[in-house]
Amino acid sequence: MAGAIRRLGIDDLPAFEALSESRGWGRTSVKWSIVLRHALAWGIDRPDGGLVGTVTLCAYRGGPAVLGGMLVAADCERQGLGSRLVQHAVAHADGPVLLYATAFGEPVYRRLGFVTAETMHVHIGTYADNAALHHGDITVESARPGDVAHLAALDRAAGSGDREVVLTALAATAGARVAIHSRSDAAGLAYWSDGVLMVGPIIAESDSAAIEIAGALAAGSSRCRLDASTTQVALREWCRGSGLDEVRTAPGMALAAATGWAPDTRRRTLASQGFG
Repeated sequence: MAGAIRRLGIDDLPAFEALSESRGWGRTSVKWSIVLRHALAWGIDRPDGGLVGTVTLCAYRGGPAVLGGMLVAADCERQGLGSRLVQHAVAHADGPVLLYATAFGEPVYRRLGFVTAETMHVHIGTYADNAALHHGDITVESARPGDVAHLAALDRAAGSGDREVVLTALAATAGARVAIHSRSDAAGLAYWSDGVLMVGPIIAESDSAAIEIAGALAAGSSRCRLDASTTQVALREWCRGSGLDEVRTAPGMALAAATGWAPDTRRRTLASQGFG
């Protein structure tokens, strides 16, 4: 199947959700709808309707672009569709390109010149709330423009580029919350996706502030997820001691030829593996 690659828009959301669900990713409507409205996405159509393959690219001014959403229908694997889609997306990036690979996608990315730059540890579970952790230094609110702007400014300083549009869209979703630390340059966001509270991004100067932000965001959630890199030792230990088990790892990969980007220790958690 060698259909043309075309740009996707919000009208393609049902087909994107269906392909995502068929590959075990869930429908993840929040993520895909934001990508289709505020980032770049491409796909290949099935002759009889629906999508046979997709890829997304979140390009942030002043920072790396993040590639995600690389999906190929199970009955069309090993036909080169994934490679075509990734090469198409990379051609639209202006600067470093990052991605977080699944076991299926990693060999494809390596063949295309991506190398491992970091490893993400995915923690999922029900948070064992410790109210004493917060010490009254954290303000948690639903989306307020000033809070999101503050988080976006810390995020830019940590090397992520200008992600304010995406962070604002995530913060505006139902049940989302933003946490601001009153005594530290630390802030974070949490939002719901497929019944799981996604805790991130968290930007913080210190381990202790990052943990306080994480605890405040996760408090009261039935099920939450936090993705942190290998270097975030204290935060990952806190996760394991707070009911959030490590369920898998994902290599964070960058094009070998890319320059000008390295993980920043202030970038404590991802918003998602598709948003960075």
